[in-house]
Order: sequence, then C-alpha cells, then structure tokens
Amino acid sequence: MTCRPAYALLCGVFLAVPAEAGQAPAAARDPMMSRGADGAVTLRAVQLTQPLRIDGRLDEALYADVPPISDFIQIEPQEGSPATERTELWLAFDDDNVYVVFRNFETQPDRVVAKEMRRDHSTVWSGDDIVSFMFDTFHDLRNGVQFSINAIGGRQDGQTTNERQYNGDWNTIWDFAVGRFEGGWIVETAIP
Repeated sequence: MTCRPAYALLCGVFLAVPAEAGQAPAAARDPMMSRGADGAVTLRAVQLTQPLRIDGRLDEALYADVPPISDFIQIEPQEGSPATERTELWLAFDDDNVYVVFRNFETQPDRVVAKEMRRDHSTVWSGDDIVSFMFDTFHDLRNGVQFSINAIGGRQDGQTTNERQYNGDWNTIWDFAVGRFEGGWIVETAIP
C-alpha cells in the first residue's frame, strides 16, 4: 500500500487497546500511543458513554478532554522520517461503534487534492489527499479491513487477506463525515 506522506503511518496496521471498563475519558490523559522495543505501536482507544455525532466537526468533549495521537512518521517517500504535515488522531468506542477521527493540518490548505466522490474508485487512493486505516481484527498481521476517505468525502473500503489479496468489493456499512477548518480538514468515522 502507498499513501501520501503526511498520513503514511495511518496506513499501517495498528492495535487499538480499550481503556479499562468503567474508566472515564480523564483516564485517557496517559499516553495514547506507545512504541515497544521492537518498534511496534500500540494505540489506546477511549470508552465513551455517549455516541459521537458524525458531522465533520470536533465539538464534543472527547476532543477537548483527550489528547490526540500524533507524531506520525512516513512510509513513503522517506520511510521513517517525520510526517511532512501534522495529523492528529482520536480512537474511541462505545457499545455500538468504533470511532476513528482525524484532524489533518495543511500548510497550504488551498492545495488539498480531492476530486473523486465515487465509492471505491481507484482515484480516491491514487490521486487524492486521503486518510486511511486498517483493522487487523485477527491480530495476525496478515488479514484486515481497510478504510480510506478523501477531503471531500470520497471513500474506499476493502478487505486484505494473506497480506496481499485485496478485495475491493467488500463494502461494509459505516458512517463518516468530512469537514474543513482554517488549517486543514477533518474526518470522523463510526464503524459498527
């Protein structure tokens, strides 16, 4: 897989670890991301008591109370280098959904490339500014489901098996919204 440099690490496989049952978002003041000695990254998800409004605006308490995950690195074009643009990520869940939310800063917001709205069209992945993430639901580093969204709401989703076989016909039901702010764009997702 390839991604635009600003969002490269988001294309990698990650494991979201839920907070302990009964903990309030205040407990999320602990680091939301940790890196093991082997370089493996663990991201922490926050348990919510109320669902998020998926509207492309970051106006719920989660965004004020929980520090975002940031400090991403590139996969391409310079693997391991710091990302060229700041990206912030929140992971949360409730009884019905997993929420993956991005705030994407752009030093030149007028140069964001997003032209494709057709679902699963290859241009979403190959030509637009996107965020993309995968769930390794079996935690085997070989199989997963992938979600990509561009800055105007074009989306692509699919399933990867055995590290290389991609099924773009896999279309699950999920909700998302995109929004703009003065310094970039936002993606909010809710995955049942």
